Amino acid sequence: METWGNYLIPIFFFAVACVLLWMHSRTWQASRDSPDPEERDYRHRQYRRRMQTSGLLAGAAVALLVGQWIPETVPRTFRIIFWGGVVFVVFWVILLALADIVAIYHYYGRLRTTYLVERAKLQAQLRRVQAARCNGQQNLPPESSPEKYSDR
Repeated sequence: METWGNYLIPIFFFAVACVLLWMHSRTWQASRDSPDPEERDYRHRQYRRRMQTSGLLAGAAVALLVGQWIPETVPRTFRIIFWGGVVFVVFWVILLALADIVAIYHYYGRLRTTYLVERAKLQAQLRRVQAARCNGQQNLPPESSPEKYSDR
């Protein structure tokens, strides 16, 4: 039973990595024609990062599978270097995933700030239009009050 687990886990990770590679390619094909150059640049960097991560995950899965067949007669130094390389690849995948998280946080944080500024400008413009329409009266009609939309 233990032998099957030794083969199934790397095969599972390899299959997941292949599906992720395919999904990243489809996502990039759909978003590379974006009219916004900033978004296109962000998506391209995201695509490269995620393809590298998924490719390294596939490589690590293959290395886990191949590493089981390294005979004991192979010098210990080679086995240490091999498994150290596998650990390094897994560590690099983790670092790329963290870099992706940070990039997402910064990109969408900038978008959120931009949208909040635009919203504030539009609300100020709405107040000015409503004030002009009410001829400077303090009591605005309740259905057109800007506070009605402030919680969205």
